Amino acid sequence: MAPKDTAGKVAAAAYLLACAGVIAIAIAGREQRDTDIVVAYAMLFLAFPAAYIIAFVFGLLAQALYNSFGIIVPGGAVANVITVIILGGVGYAQWFILVPWLYRRVSVSSRGDR
Repeated sequence: MAPKDTAGKVAAAAYLLACAGVIAIAIAGREQRDTDIVVAYAMLFLAFPAAYIIAFVFGLLAQALYNSFGIIVPGGAVANVITVIILGGVGYAQWFILVPWLYRRVSVSSRGDR
């Protein structure tokens, strides 16, 4: 699951460090207003574009829970940490598993055509 080359390892470490920084912001700012918004924007940026799809699905799920059962999904530090973990995992899978796999697949097919 980890990148094999040095540049990939450095990029993955930087990505995970950035996600850890967002978790630190979520915990440190738990009493501050709008910390949820800062965490959401940070993770939407880090895990772009896949994070938008996941956030949209979670939004639909939260709306369905509220409309069907009156359940309000709470915010706060715990929700922010869960958001970072989920979107961080999606972003990691996107940038360090899916994109390299697609790159290898395209580069192999383009070399085979010559």
